Amino acid sequence: MKFRRPFLVVICCSVSTGLSAAFFLSSNTDDGSLTAHVDDREFTYPEIIGDRYGLWTTDGMINNAPALYVLSRDSYYYTLKADAHGAYIDCAYADGRNPMNGAGVLAGMCDLDEKIVEDFQSIAQDYSNKWKDSVFGFNTRPMLDHNTGAEFLLGRIGKIEVYDQYPSVDALFGAKPEKYIKTGSGCYYFKQELAFLVYKKAQPDKPVYLDVIRSHDPFLLDRLTEAKLTKMAVRKCR
Repeated sequence: MKFRRPFLVVICCSVSTGLSAAFFLSSNTDDGSLTAHVDDREFTYPEIIGDRYGLWTTDGMINNAPALYVLSRDSYYYTLKADAHGAYIDCAYADGRNPMNGAGVLAGMCDLDEKIVEDFQSIAQDYSNKWKDSVFGFNTRPMLDHNTGAEFLLGRIGKIEVYDQYPSVDALFGAKPEKYIKTGSGCYYFKQELAFLVYKKAQPDKPVYLDVIRSHDPFLLDRLTEAKLTKMAVRKCR
């Protein structure tokens, strides 16, 4: 998933119930500082924006709410929340590739409540490394040996099985899996739609929903819970 580097300086939006009704970000590209404006207060976070540690960090929006993008060979996205104490990280998403088996890695961790600090970029990177060794660490060698497609079970959201399917070796080389879900009633195929397999910090090994990318510009995610996925998975499985 590729994004051009935004040159936006000030971003305004409203946020969901339970958070401050007036929350927007402004960034200073000269000193790399990020400022969260929450109601009538300002909270400044130094050395956040710009090129740091070989990564490009910029402020942006996800679902019309303030967010941070960290772009490099792999890409990382952070949704933010705010209250009377300032802004903090809610979810961290990773969009990359496992160099060991070629698999695409799309996953997220939510309910983080992490502070925005200079090295916050490591949050999604650390989770991504763990997912590359576990959820997305499956053996793709038989695909290469036999020049064929394959599918891999990523996990279960309740009773729903979530798979990444590579129709061909070319799809693996491009790290472009096609996600689908399966229940006792049938399947649903997302085809070319990208979907993050999302976890919560309290149960880091148990996926709880899929966040499907509905649009890149603007960046919109559609959260699919177990109940929603169950209603979708009624088609005949291939």
